[in-house]
Amino acid sequence: GSLASDVASIASYAMFCFAVVVTVPSVQSTMQEPKQLGSASTRAYLLSSIVFLSIMGLQYAGSGNLGPENIIEGMRSERPSGWWAMARPWETGTSTMVSKLFAIVVTSNLLLIDATYVPCAVIALETIAGEAVEQGGWPA
Repeated sequence: GSLASDVASIASYAMFCFAVVVTVPSVQSTMQEPKQLGSASTRAYLLSSIVFLSIMGLQYAGSGNLGPENIIEGMRSERPSGWWAMARPWETGTSTMVSKLFAIVVTSNLLLIDATYVPCAVIALETIAGEAVEQGGWPA
């Protein structure tokens, strides 16, 4: 995409994140131990990061940098003879029903978890930054 399109995408996501983060006070007020929100968010963010990095590592171990950026794009059938020797072999053929189903599942998952992941990330960063400032003062 163009630079303007990329900037618009980032801006829209930033607005979404801002809209989601304002739910934090209501989440905190419903917790049994509200003071544990920072700690719980840090652990949730760390666990999610470990899962994402594990998935990325397995993908890279399996295909290195030779595969598509989006693994679902590689799920195709009816490829021509010698497709694997082409410059961009994962773009040949037609998308399978499984790839279309995966695309729907991944998109749905992103829509559902983003509303949880963004506030956890923000709270985790605020907690870590707050603890760093309390221990050593504000960095110069």
